[in-house]
Amino acid sequence: IIESKIRNSAPNRQITPEDVNKALSSDDIRKVLQDPSVTRELKNADPGVQKAFKEALDNKIYKPANTATAKELQENMLKDVQKEFGPGAKIEVEIDSVRTPGNKGSSPLNADNDVVGKVTIEVNGQKITREIPAKDVAPVYNKQFAEASGMMKEGKFDVAKAKAEMPEGISVIDTKGNKKTIPWEEATEQQRIDAFAQKHNQEVTDAFATEAALDFNATRNADGISNVAKLKSGDLDAALADPGGLAKMEAYKINNFMNKGGIANQTEAYEQLAKMGKLTDDLTTAYQKLGYPAKDMPVDMQRALDIVKDRNLSPGTRALELQKLGFQGPEDLANKLSGQIEGLPKLGSSGNTDNPMLSKISSIIIGSYMNEKDK
Repeated sequence: IIESKIRNSAPNRQITPEDVNKALSSDDIRKVLQDPSVTRELKNADPGVQKAFKEALDNKIYKPANTATAKELQENMLKDVQKEFGPGAKIEVEIDSVRTPGNKGSSPLNADNDVVGKVTIEVNGQKITREIPAKDVAPVYNKQFAEASGMMKEGKFDVAKAKAEMPEGISVIDTKGNKKTIPWEEATEQQRIDAFAQKHNQEVTDAFATEAALDFNATRNADGISNVAKLKSGDLDAALADPGGLAKMEAYKINNFMNKGGIANQTEAYEQLAKMGKLTDDLTTAYQKLGYPAKDMPVDMQRALDIVKDRNLSPGTRALELQKLGFQGPEDLANKLSGQIEGLPKLGSSGNTDNPMLSKISSIIIGSYMNEKDK
């Protein structure tokens, strides 16, 4: 439907972002964000359609949300900054999406949106840049995302609209630490706003977050390009500084999709889990071919991945089949795959892993995996 609206916005000439902005409402655009499989389908569309949708998404939702978040945080932080650095201190807050560039010609679309905030403080001509903790950015960004998405009414979250569109309610953690589902009307205002952002795959992150793996952090490299970005671009000299951290991040993402609930998110979790399984197998094979004592993936894990890859089975059926094999569910399998990947570099205790060929082959495999993950 979305692709059809985009194509029909200018049937007799080249489509422009202005055409798409007119053809798609904020509701049209953000509903794509609810279902990662829709984004994946759009990645197969004509490159012009993808570019037009991406620009409409940025112009209608992300840029307004980012700008409003930066303005509100800047107003909130100024007093504390001037208290610390003196009344003449100036600040500038920036909110941006962390998008890992792929290889040439890859899709500009992402199924999720990782948001980071930073503040630049200027004192006596000197500038200091700090990352803003996710806990401070998230409440503000989530509210502004809901506002830009048309889900706020007279400054309050539109409960009636949310109920009509997402009747399943939201998941919250009760006082005993248990997860439960409640109706929108029973939630607090902040719970509604946060849940709405999560249902649209918005994630505010920082250097301390689980998913902020070392190799995704561009600020750690002098050239300002993350290790993962280099691998995805095909740079054969690139390598991961922390393979275990990447593995944990992938497991976290899969667990996060499962925790969001709903068929669309659970289906996406299985798609990503299947790709993580292939990565584990490919890396293990690479170590074995170069003479390292890497053990084959256990038979039960291989059978589990066959179930994971079976798209004819519903997410619920796949979970039950995994339990029959001794896994608690997809999250358990993801954590075990993560452990397998984390264990590979430790083989150096029985030999030398400072092998240029191993590093190059591993880089190719991981770069291919990261590009395949985005499809």
